[in-house]
Amino acid sequence: MGVISIVGVWAGLVLLGVGTNTRDRIAGWIAIVGGFGCGLTSVSRAPIIIGALMILIWGLFYRASLSSGLRLALAGILISVVIMYSGVLPTFLELGDGLILRAEESNDTFQERAFGQFVESYEAFSLAPLGAGLGTEQVAGNYFRSGEMKFTTFENQLPRIIMDTGILGLLGFLVICLGALGSLQAAKRNALTESERSVQLATQLLLASMFYTNVVFNHTASAFAWLIFAATLASAGARVPSAEGTKV
Repeated sequence: MGVISIVGVWAGLVLLGVGTNTRDRIAGWIAIVGGFGCGLTSVSRAPIIIGALMILIWGLFYRASLSSGLRLALAGILISVVIMYSGVLPTFLELGDGLILRAEESNDTFQERAFGQFVESYEAFSLAPLGAGLGTEQVAGNYFRSGEMKFTTFENQLPRIIMDTGILGLLGFLVICLGALGSLQAAKRNALTESERSVQLATQLLLASMFYTNVVFNHTASAFAWLIFAATLASAGARVPSAEGTKV
């Protein structure tokens, strides 16, 4: 549900960016609200925070005209009114209470969940700088060896990559991630319309969040990330500057 939450926010931002009528804008806000609903259902802080950051950054860099911005705001206000009087709001509040309760009862802090994998990456590098072999951190492999259904050493993505493939594997992963984000950045610079740039920006934000969290070991996240990346990049077309300075 956490992955679906972030994808829902991305879909909403895409609809808000490319929408040319009120129906599209309303559909965009509905997708965003649905995304946050999935995030609350997951009882995890991460999708809520990531979704909010995606909207904030997208809003800061989306250069919409004044009239377009006003129409987006009016559509958002309309959806807010509908939520308040449709009976959905109590459900959202109840889910929010559950999220707060879980956060209060958890044994880790927000800093540990958000940035703890950097400290764990250093620990993993100290244990296995060249890696211990593929699958050594998997739950199934640990269960086969020890009979315990838990992670071998680390749960977070970056230290697990190091334990599996070493520092070279981590560098390869970072090159792939930066390459994907850089490709979208190049396409964004060559975009002909602000709507197209807004879609590429939303996709960059989606991919960055998935790359940071668990795109390697979460098959659902990996499928969404690469399918959406391929579709977004393909939609940009083959507009590459030619030797004469024109676009072909």
